[in-house]
Amino acid sequence: MKNFSKILIILLLVTYGCTTSSAVQSTPTEEPTPSIEELMVMFSSPDHNDRVHAAYEAMYHSEDPNKTILLPYLVEALSGPDYSDRGGRKEFAAQSIREFEIYDETAYNIFVSWINEGSASDGEILQAIYALQAFPGHATKAKLGLIRSLDNDHSHVKQAAIQLLSLIGEKDAIPSILKVALSEEDESWIRQDALRALAIFGADSECTVTNLIPLLNSNDPEIRVWAASAIYFATDKAFPSDDLNWELKDWHFSSDFTKSTEARTGDYLIVEQARNWWQETGQYKNWQKCGSEK
Repeated sequence: MKNFSKILIILLLVTYGCTTSSAVQSTPTEEPTPSIEELMVMFSSPDHNDRVHAAYEAMYHSEDPNKTILLPYLVEALSGPDYSDRGGRKEFAAQSIREFEIYDETAYNIFVSWINEGSASDGEILQAIYALQAFPGHATKAKLGLIRSLDNDHSHVKQAAIQLLSLIGEKDAIPSILKVALSEEDESWIRQDALRALAIFGADSECTVTNLIPLLNSNDPEIRVWAASAIYFATDKAFPSDDLNWELKDWHFSSDFTKSTEARTGDYLIVEQARNWWQETGQYKNWQKCGSEK
């Protein structure tokens, strides 16, 4: 978990930039991690930078059996004024709570409010969504905010929202996720995640089929293959799949897409199968429409 945490911190710092010259050190250093006792003192410091530093360093005690001592300090850090607008105390406190993998009702109600009210920073909303991914049963209360986050300009917020909505099986989000999958303004990796999410929804996303067919001819081979996979599951595996090895578990796919002979098209077999199925059978069915298209 620590390596993953470092990656997230680096991403946050790259996204929001560095703090001012008076700001706390917010990247991993050669200095040893403060002890729990030292962090308790830092959380109570009158210096805001000390409190930001404490919220950040707390995550490195995620494997410590005494970590629960820090939880009330972290929950308190989620509220009140935060004097940094570039990844500050609240954001780091939320990440530390997520790393602790302990459900605290007060903390998670705050996370839900951040997402639903939309007044938190993008970094805070991102960490709130990540935290709710660990306890998806409590994420349904953030349904409206998560769907609204699919229009967020922050790519990682949008991606995290897509993942969480598919994780909790929020079918009302399917039209909005489809919109992301079809958007040429979004990065390919976000669109791929949207298509994976539609595949996870399975037959519940049947209304997306006619919209996804044009993506089978996308210039992006990854968009083509994930569009074919979404169609495959949305149609309840309507076309042959003998050459495909699928395992769908939680959010992740483990798949072996078999490519057809390079002498023919060089494309993934599932894409060819989806195209053939549509020409021979699929186009003749009266498909339902999604959301406002109905």
